Amino acid sequence: MKYGKIIFVICFIFLSCFFLTEKGAASAIEPPEHTPLQTAEESMEWKGSISSQKTKYIKFITNNEEWVALWKRAFDKKAPEIDFDNYAVACVFLGYEADWLYSIGFGGPFKRDGFLIVPYSLREIILELAGPFKASGQYRMKVFKKEKGFEMILEEVKY
Repeated sequence: MKYGKIIFVICFIFLSCFFLTEKGAASAIEPPEHTPLQTAEESMEWKGSISSQKTKYIKFITNNEEWVALWKRAFDKKAPEIDFDNYAVACVFLGYEADWLYSIGFGGPFKRDGFLIVPYSLREIILELAGPFKASGQYRMKVFKKEKGFEMILEEVKY
């Protein structure tokens, strides 16, 4: 009789855990009702290791004229459409003088002293090359939402 109670308690605990896990798993799949959705612009991002941008170019582009000129200069292509009334593009081009291959990353924007700061970082990519490294215009660009009254700047974070 004593073993029957122990088996009953173990089964009860097991089944309780199973049902709690099922409910937890279901709620993890369903998004909360008021989750802000990312706009098409906010998901736009470009990165690569080859461009014709020969010099270092690190800045926010906030107007269509600069955007079109950059794409013509760096890729000899037509620039994608961006709503520059509401968005800006963070651009980090390392140019042909980069001393190594880097992974370029952006952090989340934050406000400081009237500026909207977007941090970026460079991390060396570890590889063994058969010959000397020759930079070819590594880059990364990402669209960020503008905020009224805040100038946007990029700030390098060193690790």
